[in-house]
Amino acid sequence: MQLAAKVFENTVEGIMITDADRRIRSVNRAFTEITGYTQHEVLGQKTSILSSGRHDEPFYEQMWQSIGEHGSWQGELWNRRKNGEVYPEWLAINAVRNSLGEITHYVAIFSDLTERKAADERIQFLAHFDVLTSLPNRIHMQDRVELAIHNAVRDNQRLALLLLLDLDRFKTVNESLGHSAGDTLLQVAADRIKSVMAPGEMLARQGGDEFIILLPVISDPGEAALAAERVRDVFANPIELHNHVLTITPSIGISVYPDDGRDYETLVRNADAAMYHAKSSGRNSYKFYTADLNARAREILAIESQLRFALERDEFVLHYQPQVEMESGRIVGAEALIRWNHPSLGLLGPVRFIQVAEERGFIVQIGNWVIAEATRQLVEWRRAGLPELTLAINLSALQFRQPDLALQVKQALESSGLPGHALDIEVTESIIMEDARPRSRP
Repeated sequence: MQLAAKVFENTVEGIMITDADRRIRSVNRAFTEITGYTQHEVLGQKTSILSSGRHDEPFYEQMWQSIGEHGSWQGELWNRRKNGEVYPEWLAINAVRNSLGEITHYVAIFSDLTERKAADERIQFLAHFDVLTSLPNRIHMQDRVELAIHNAVRDNQRLALLLLLDLDRFKTVNESLGHSAGDTLLQVAADRIKSVMAPGEMLARQGGDEFIILLPVISDPGEAALAAERVRDVFANPIELHNHVLTITPSIGISVYPDDGRDYETLVRNADAAMYHAKSSGRNSYKFYTADLNARAREILAIESQLRFALERDEFVLHYQPQVEMESGRIVGAEALIRWNHPSLGLLGPVRFIQVAEERGFIVQIGNWVIAEATRQLVEWRRAGLPELTLAINLSALQFRQPDLALQVKQALESSGLPGHALDIEVTESIIMEDARPRSRP
């Protein structure tokens, strides 16, 4: 008995003995060290004093059912220390019976898993994340890309990889200012890139000064070009580092599934080739892997460079599609469709430039112009003696998020003398899917 008492008191595992009603009758020193409760504080208390609240009633019912049927149970659960901290433990409970087979006591032996859990989580983190930037690493990114490819195959969609393979002149920073400065630069670069990433996109560090961005779903390769523009623009401002002002630029290569590869390795290899093409073309630029996609990227640049001047030059125009009553054949309204007389690309439909306008912050100005031009045209038609037609206009989802949209439309109608029903603002399907909240009609 003396030996058993020594083992009871000196083992590193917590031990708790209860009666058949699960009231605590004895605990050892390790119990106090793990839970924070002294023997005096818990004697006579129900074992529920340790409950964390993380497990539901069926969990405990199943546990006690197993003890009743088999005499024991063991497993991992969460309990609560005296200070309120919830911690994981490995618990083994055994029932003690008398000569009649009746349960008289329960003996619970447990060990604190906090350190082991932390170590496991650290190992898991190191396996999938970069220590310096806390970004997903190459292995994690590969898993995500392969999942994105699987989803793209299932849904017949495209996805894009942007391989930001090189921060131009990074090697010079490392060699002149030291590796500590280089590490800080990588952290700043990671933060800047993350700041312009859209929901659903993923950034990972490939190693060295290499980063990968995954766009899991794209409807058009031009979206990848816009994402590359965002990344490039975020480095426009110099970086202050160790009392030095550094101008860092990225060279970006883009590959698109399934055009440029159907697996992770091929997509990365082709994006890598495109990146070196960008670097050899003068740095601070991006290139698509294929010539066709490069042509689209050049078109995006041409659109973006001219879009900021389009309103000033009066290059937008509305084309009107009549709405006809089926029974009478009478024209009852029209739909206004915006077009852009681009100085070099010719007449462009909205699909060619609206997304760029949204990305670059011009869409609200364009929407305001559409409202003003549509009401002006309605007034002109009525003065010319045409029937009182209803004119439908389409506005971007971003325009619908503007708090002063209703006021803008109201002022346009009042200044033109038109009734509210004369203008029909259409909510496109994409807007409905993106934001199902109702909008007021003027």
